[in-house]
Amino acid sequence: EGEEEGGREVLGRRRARSRMSADLSAPLAALKLAEAPVHPSAAVADHLITAAAPVLPGDLAEGATGLPDGATEGGWPVSVGLVLDLHYLQLAASAYSLQTDWDVPQFEAALLGACSASHITCRFACDSTPDTDGRKGFGKVRLHTALRDAGYTLVHSPPKSISGSQGATDVDVACCCFDVAGAFLSEARADALALVAGDADFMPLVRQLLTARAADGFRVYVCAAQNGVSRTYRKWIEEEAERCELIELNSVLAHFSPHVIDLRGNKRPLDHESGQVDVAAIVAAVAAAAPAVPSPLTHNASGAESDRDMVQDTARSRRHQGLTLNVSGAEGPAWRDMHSCSLVGLLLERGLAATLAQVWMHHTLVTDLSCGALAELVPVVGTSGTRPVMGAPLLAEMHISDTAITATGLAAIAAGATAAGCGSSERPHKLYINARHLGGESALAVCHAHAPSTHVRLRQVHDGSPHGRGSPH
Repeated sequence: EGEEEGGREVLGRRRARSRMSADLSAPLAALKLAEAPVHPSAAVADHLITAAAPVLPGDLAEGATGLPDGATEGGWPVSVGLVLDLHYLQLAASAYSLQTDWDVPQFEAALLGACSASHITCRFACDSTPDTDGRKGFGKVRLHTALRDAGYTLVHSPPKSISGSQGATDVDVACCCFDVAGAFLSEARADALALVAGDADFMPLVRQLLTARAADGFRVYVCAAQNGVSRTYRKWIEEEAERCELIELNSVLAHFSPHVIDLRGNKRPLDHESGQVDVAAIVAAVAAAAPAVPSPLTHNASGAESDRDMVQDTARSRRHQGLTLNVSGAEGPAWRDMHSCSLVGLLLERGLAATLAQVWMHHTLVTDLSCGALAELVPVVGTSGTRPVMGAPLLAEMHISDTAITATGLAAIAAGATAAGCGSSERPHKLYINARHLGGESALAVCHAHAPSTHVRLRQVHDGSPHGRGSPH
């Protein structure tokens, strides 16, 4: 009887707290989601904007559970306090072509759905202080503004003076987590913590929070890319499954990134007969994801020149958002030069190259041999045999870092961008090439030679030389 009475007291406190926080957060959440553009994730969000509180069994109508949509009788939390490590989230989002350009309400809706929660009681975002010289960090400032407008408490820490890398962000994240858990208070500010960070250094923090709030049924959701979580940390979370859960961050991001074809590592399809990557299956995935696939160009009565004009009009209007094809990663079936060449050939032949905005091949086994094929994607009009075909007028980024590609391969892609007129009045967007593993005079010479048509990211250094971020190239 004593245990039952104590349980009722705890549940009563949680009920009152949930109702109070729901009164504050539900209207804001409803407003944010109402203002958000129509999106597939809206279906996930429909049941998330209504904040309800658990009630005592005596208050329930017949057949009712007393729990909000998305909660279960097993004790899933109703409210969460959200803490973002923005540097970590930015890196994860970059794989979905989001970087700092993602919609806050859509992200929250997808995250709440993954956590089976109804509303957010408090929001924290931790990041390094944006630079003030105007050379970089504009996207970060824009994201910080969006988060602040959405009710987040922004916690900035100055970057390290020598390296320019993240400062004391981890400490800030830990302090915000303690805030959500109600450190130095009688109870937590939410039923659970949603921590968007994958660093195993936070494991002692999570353990302490679960221990300190065990009597209240406090839970922690670690939202991280599972392939980026250490084996030790993942195993510990599995052992604490009753109170702690690992939420796959990639799945959350994929909810509002339908334009991204994520075939990284083990996700690359395998042709079981040959034991190689199934390139045809990848091309089929591009075709399925393309919002509108232009037909291959053919000569018409007015000649090839009108075809080129049509392609340039398509590039200028940018009527549909291009796709991101990501086959990066050292895991899974190996990605080699022959796969790059086969992929480009099939994309051009079937008119699918015109739907691509970004191509990612980080951490694969490609060499300079792939670069000749990749360069064929850039021109808006290419050839398949003797037949002219549409290239990729929307292509804006190519990621080839951490591979065996040298300055020679970089030069081939950059030359393709120059030949395609990137950076010109007809195609004003320069081609961004991520080759962060390269450095030295040869790579710099390529950057200077093709500066009007490309932005190239080279190896970052900290001696003030123009090899790294923030440089003109």
